[in-house]
Amino acid sequence: MRKVIIMMVLCGIASTGHAEFNKKKPVLCSLGDLKECSATGCDPVAADEINAPDFLRIHVSKKTVESIAGGRTQSRKPESIEVTDSHVHIVGIAAGNGQYPEGFSYAVNVSLDSGRLAFAGVSEDVTFAGFGACMVDD
Repeated sequence: MRKVIIMMVLCGIASTGHAEFNKKKPVLCSLGDLKECSATGCDPVAADEINAPDFLRIHVSKKTVESIAGGRTQSRKPESIEVTDSHVHIVGIAAGNGQYPEGFSYAVNVSLDSGRLAFAGVSEDVTFAGFGACMVDD
């Protein structure tokens, strides 16, 4: 179940700077820090402990995000991918399943200047928060 949560939460996008950012080129992202939180507090977790993808490839022009893990790629289309002068914002809703029938909402904020990625996923009884870095995928 955690795999579904993290895959949806990580639908993020970024660039290494305004000069390099081009909506036609994909952006490649990886995770650096991940926390799992409940009502009692947050604990650090490794991406592989929760089956998070190794990389994300974001296609702004197509408004899709590919999760890449173990050589397999899965494409998703979040509800919204918006680009401002300084950031890229992604918002979505993940459908529920057996363990979390209520589903999840997620948000991603990426700085176009630094390529830093911050994300959060929220459900009724668990949240995931984390940070990562992205670059233009030439």
